[in-house]
Amino acid sequence: MPFYALVHAEGEPSSFDQKEEALTALRESQEGQLLPFQDKPSLDKFLANPTDGYEASRGLTGNATQPVITHVTPSPALQQRFIKAVGMGDLGQVSSLVRQAPGLLIDSTAHPRRFAAERLNALHIAARYGANQVGEFILAMVASGAIAKVYAGRRSTIPDAAVLTVQLLDDYLNGAEMDAAETPLHLAAKYGWKPMVRILVAYPQCEMKRNSSGQFPQDLVCESATPERNTHECRRAIDKLLRDSYFVPLIRTESNVELPYIGEPFARRHLPDLGNVGTIRKLRFLRIITAFAGPMSLSEAQAFRREWKTPPRVVVHADARPGAPTSSYQYRCELTGRLYDRAHRHQAAGIGERAFRRAHVDCAMERIGRSLARTKGVEWKEYWAFLGAYQNLSDTQALAIFERYLERQVEVARARPDHDPVAIGGKQTHPQNLWALCALRNVSYDASTYPLVSRWQRKMHTLYAALLNKDGADAKSPNPIANVGRISS
Repeated sequence: MPFYALVHAEGEPSSFDQKEEALTALRESQEGQLLPFQDKPSLDKFLANPTDGYEASRGLTGNATQPVITHVTPSPALQQRFIKAVGMGDLGQVSSLVRQAPGLLIDSTAHPRRFAAERLNALHIAARYGANQVGEFILAMVASGAIAKVYAGRRSTIPDAAVLTVQLLDDYLNGAEMDAAETPLHLAAKYGWKPMVRILVAYPQCEMKRNSSGQFPQDLVCESATPERNTHECRRAIDKLLRDSYFVPLIRTESNVELPYIGEPFARRHLPDLGNVGTIRKLRFLRIITAFAGPMSLSEAQAFRREWKTPPRVVVHADARPGAPTSSYQYRCELTGRLYDRAHRHQAAGIGERAFRRAHVDCAMERIGRSLARTKGVEWKEYWAFLGAYQNLSDTQALAIFERYLERQVEVARARPDHDPVAIGGKQTHPQNLWALCALRNVSYDASTYPLVSRWQRKMHTLYAALLNKDGADAKSPNPIANVGRISS
């Protein structure tokens, strides 16, 4: 069982034996750093003399059974190339440089690497120059845990990477530059980069902070924007994004001990109380947010939750004559307004969705929420265990992470003949193969850019063709919700 020490800027370190308590304390600490240990003696050794060094205290040095990934400080020339590529929005160059030197995104103190006199990190630069694709790539890389694993130095030290990922993502989203204490959100709003603002606020961890002048991001909207961006429409759109935004979560218990449920809308300043206490015989179960939609206004979030939680009903059409036989009734779907006779009412969106919910408890709510978010044009993220991050799998950055995951599967397969390189988890029967296949249904992307994803998709589509074609709703319905049950899992 891992143990944790929270090192403060001043005073003695604090110790914890529960990950949840440690992360709560980390969020409340202004300058703290959370350090994981594999056992109690290593923690006690560190607490006895913190100045002796973290690596030696946790007892990980010299372990030849785990491959070390060295953390190399990038050269000044490489840093200059990286800064230029970020400012120009050159995603291909940025991606290549980060793969070559992950230290461009993290320094030796486990914080975002800072550049230039203003002490800007890469996300500050991307936000300043509106490099939204680069900004999205940086956040996706950090949130996936890939950068944290490089710093941790050992691929199998999962607690190290998990804790550091939370801390590093918070530093990137909410860290202030040294000139005016402005966060990436301040810079994106001030220079009128609406796409960048949308990317940042899509993370619930992104906070609305004051700069050194006491101003929030919404106080600076388009203040330094060029004339083509400093328009009434742009200011209004950014202002709407910066208002108290709300997210609608899907909450599950570990191993699906209890049925999943749609939580109340929550604001980024007030994360939902998961109340990790089960209802079955007073047993405790860990509840986690496995997916969320947003940001939205409160009224939009409430409407989204209502539609996600309750399938549309099918009611008898008002024109039914009194005393007429039931076989002659027509039924109207409340969502689409479409009429069905008695023999075909099962094709209505609500009927198919209800049956799908009952039959596929393990994945139905994510699929329905994903489809609903796409229909309403709302940002969507769900947790993919094989990627170790919240992603919308149809986004280009998520596809890039998926591509790198499959590249690693190829490397693993070289050492393990029983490992399938074209399958999630190395197994064709892994359930996330089918779930990911559903998430990428009707998603267009460049197969030459993501060749391994394309190869995986073709193979899985062949394997699961029978399930993909299984009827569960009206295939001809123009409403995406009506077709959500057509893919069984």
